[in-house]
Amino acid sequence: MANLMTNPQTKSGSPYRLVIAALLPLVLLGLMIYWLLGNGSNLFNTPEIPADELSATKIEFHPNEIQVKLRNTGPDELTITNVLVNGAFIHQYEISPSNTLGRLNTATITIPYMWEEGKPYVIGTYTANAFIFDFEVPAAISTPTVSWDYIKTFFLMGAYVGIIPIFLGFLWLPILRKIGEKSISFLVALTVGVLAFLGIDTILEGLELAGKVPSVFHGVPLFIMAIGIGFFGIVGIEALVKKGKGRISSSGLLLSYMIALGIGIHNMGEGLAIGSAFVLGEVTLGTLLILGFTVHNVTEGIAILAPGAKQKINWVHLILMGLLAGVPTVFGGMIGGFAYSPVLATIFFGIATGAILQVIVECWGLIRGDRLATKLQAAPNWIGLAAGFLLMYLTALFVAG
Repeated sequence: MANLMTNPQTKSGSPYRLVIAALLPLVLLGLMIYWLLGNGSNLFNTPEIPADELSATKIEFHPNEIQVKLRNTGPDELTITNVLVNGAFIHQYEISPSNTLGRLNTATITIPYMWEEGKPYVIGTYTANAFIFDFEVPAAISTPTVSWDYIKTFFLMGAYVGIIPIFLGFLWLPILRKIGEKSISFLVALTVGVLAFLGIDTILEGLELAGKVPSVFHGVPLFIMAIGIGFFGIVGIEALVKKGKGRISSSGLLLSYMIALGIGIHNMGEGLAIGSAFVLGEVTLGTLLILGFTVHNVTEGIAILAPGAKQKINWVHLILMGLLAGVPTVFGGMIGGFAYSPVLATIFFGIATGAILQVIVECWGLIRGDRLATKLQAAPNWIGLAAGFLLMYLTALFVAG
């Protein structure tokens, strides 16, 4: 058998040659891209067809004024020539910093306008290339600004939706402690069913949001990348905690914390949905979302406790897990209300999906049975899976939208 020997002269080669070898392909690639964007942009000598694309990142309603924040998401520079409100041309308006936007540049249109609370509005823009872009608001409401009153409002919303329901679910802990091993397997399977429903929900929400992201940001790949971040992020956090010798590192309690974290990230997405519903003028939808998610989230408290129910969980751990699962709803509501962005929402839902999928994998390992078929054939397991999914489905009927 031949021995492969490394030439010692290769190791002692000049480091500058390695740098040049590493950078040369990148430099050549950059020169090629520069040429393609310049002289080589029209290889087939075809006439250039304009392809304007304009996205509204936010529409704000202030006293006697409407502000529309726009971004050029098309491939070329565009110029805004006219502005309309509900089909009527507006003659007095300001565009800052300029009505000409380069690729990915932003501008804000400020329109003096006596708008009325609760009425629908369509803001239209014309470009120099005769493209028309309409941005619809179902019902105008005053845009929240960062103030103590609004902070209190979003905090109470988060408490009603995320924090209180989780702790209500914790009230079943005495019952969970008294049941047998088969029942624990049932509860863990129920937890998997609950998480599976949440996972499907976040995937569908994330894909819907990704479809609203301007094409230049590639919403679906962004969502998939965020799933990976969420999945491996939970793996990393779990590994770090296991290295410690504290009580949390015990398998059941640690998994309860991981479930709380995964649900917390999901609940941040719920907060985003509620906060953005109010800002986008969908007030009735926002109110129904609060009611629906409040009922829906009580079941999450059971899912958090099930893996560690047989261990002694003191009140400190209960408080920490409840806050971990519930408080993100508050932050989600504030982000949705004060700084909503489809791109940001897509990332959050992707991370939530990844986190939930990883926790499902961990919970599945606790279900009795050494193989998939064995796990599913055991009556407590498949009944628990079905019950968890059905429970979430029934409570989801309270959620509008």
